[in-house]
This record gives sequence, C-alpha cells and structure tokens, in this order.
Amino acid sequence: MPTLLDVAVTAGVSPSTASRVLNSKEGVRLRSETRERVIQAARDLKYQPNTIARSLKLKRTFTLAILIPDVANPLAHEIIKGVEKASSEQGYSVLLSHMEGQTIKELHIRMVREKRIDGLLLDWAYEEDEFIAELARANVPFMLINRRSGVSNRYITTDYAAAASMAVDHLVGLGHHSIAFLSGPLMSDNSLLRMKGYRRSLSAHDVPYDDTLVKEAGMSYQDGRRATASLLDDARHFTAIFGGNLLIAVGAMQELQDRGLKIPEQVSIVACHDVPLAEMVRPRMTTVKMPLFELGYETTNALLDMLRTGVEMTPRILPPVGLIIRESTGKAESQAGQRKEAGAHTGLRDHLVNIM
Repeated sequence: MPTLLDVAVTAGVSPSTASRVLNSKEGVRLRSETRERVIQAARDLKYQPNTIARSLKLKRTFTLAILIPDVANPLAHEIIKGVEKASSEQGYSVLLSHMEGQTIKELHIRMVREKRIDGLLLDWAYEEDEFIAELARANVPFMLINRRSGVSNRYITTDYAAAASMAVDHLVGLGHHSIAFLSGPLMSDNSLLRMKGYRRSLSAHDVPYDDTLVKEAGMSYQDGRRATASLLDDARHFTAIFGGNLLIAVGAMQELQDRGLKIPEQVSIVACHDVPLAEMVRPRMTTVKMPLFELGYETTNALLDMLRTGVEMTPRILPPVGLIIRESTGKAESQAGQRKEAGAHTGLRDHLVNIM
C-alpha cells in the first residue's frame, strides 16, 4: 500500500508539502503546479490516507450527518447525491439519518459534542426554530438545506415563489383561469412561498384569487389524491392544477385518471420539482425543475468551509432551473366538451363538468 512518502517522492516534494496539499490546509501558499503534481501522484499511486491517524492529528472525524424527514422521498435523493459528491471531494463521509422525534435530535447534538461527527446538515422543512436556536447555542456546526430560518443565517435554499409563478404563468399562457393549487402544509416556509408566487402570478394576469381552489395538502402521493378528491367532490370549477411538489402532482394525476378524466385534454397539471419520476408517469409531467442536487452540493461545501475557517457564510437563495414542458399541460379551450363527457361518465355534478 503506497504511503505519504511514496506520494512525496513521486511528486518531487517533501512529505510535509505532500501532507499540506492532501489535507487541504488553509493558509499554506504553494504554486498551483506543485499542488497538481501532488494530487496527480496520489491518484496514480491510488494513495489512501490513514483516516484514523489523520482524524487524531487534525482532531476531526471527517464525517458529516444529514438529517432528512423521509429517506424514501425521491426528491431527497437528489439532495443526498449533491451532499455525497461535495463530501467525497473533500475526503468526508456522510451518515444518513431519518429525522423523527426529539431523541434523534439530541443524539446528533451529542455526537458533535463527543467528536463523533464534525457537523450537521438539516433537510427538514418543518423543523421549529427553537431546535435550530438550540444547535447554535450548543456551538454545533450546522447548515440548513432547502429552507430558511428566522433565527439563523446558516442556510441555502431556492426561490419557491419564483417557481410557483413560473408554473402559473405557463398555465395562464395556455388559457387557464381556474387553477387549483395543492399547496403542501402552510406551516412550511417553502409552502408559504409557493402560495405567494401562485397569488402573485394570478394577480399579474388579472385572474381573481379563489380560496376554494386552494387545498392545504401534505407532501405525499396520498395527500395529492385526497386533496384532488376533495376538489372534485366539492364540485369546484378548475381546468388546471399546480402541485406543490411532484408527489402531490402525481397523486392528483392518478385521482383524476381514476375518475375518468384525461390529462391534459380535460385537466392540465404542473408540478414543482423534477426528478426521474416525472418522466415515468403517463402522461409525462410538466415541471418546474429546482436545483436539488446543487442545494445539497453547495450547502455541504458551505458547512465544510465553515468547519475549516470558523467563518459563517451569508445565506443564499438559488433560482429555479426552469420550466420543463412535457405532456401533462395543454390549452384550456380544448377541454370544455371533453370535461363534460367525463362528468357524465363519472357522475360528477353538472356545474363541475361544464366549466368553460
């Protein structure tokens, strides 16, 4: 197994210089050619540092923990991939934990204090500010992924208001003026921002806001189904749906299809977030793609920078990647007769189906 000395000899530098390069020590000035020679030598020799010795010497574990609400959520996968890439690039491992209950929170605070992990990444939209304030009081290095906080600037998130406006602008551009919104829990800052963008876009197009078309769902597939069923059972007048996330929108799509409604011929759907699931459903889902991978990557780098320098970064808000138009949206004027026919088939009330 190659050693640090082997890397130094191959690169033509001293062992101390090779160590400084491979350990990314701050404040060490070296020519870029020297750094590149050392890094290339380590790659060529397939050098693997002694992590135990390295941790003892540098008083770091080179391990981070990420706490997420649901490991099965496909939206979380993109964030996790970004976290893992940034961590591995800087020689760190990642522990993945399902965040549920006070015991888990206390465990991870204790792990930082006992030097079993170096820092925490929190991807949890509903976490109360009191816990975040507790982390700060305990001097726990942490960063929030994909949410803001009223008590800490340690976050990188994305512009959900802009995403919602982008979705509604697209639907209005297709002639839709009765647009239902399945919002997600309004205790979440991100859901409130989507509501802000939804209302802002309606106002910009002189479309009246109708609170009967807003359903405060959860964030799951089943929540999307239930919210859509409620709209249909209440005979609400709508030609399009904006889903607060992809799982909600897929649930809405399934509920509509189970009731005999065709998409987009009779109802158009747009979702916030874009992951491979959007390509798997039929029709394929129109989405507003959000920078989930980048959120994981950039937030992890910010935490690692903070661990190295002790300097907190300023909060950042990344813009949406853009609108991805697929087959789940269509022009509103094509939906009148077909929605009526579906109403007769499914037994919905007359004033629901005659919507145009």
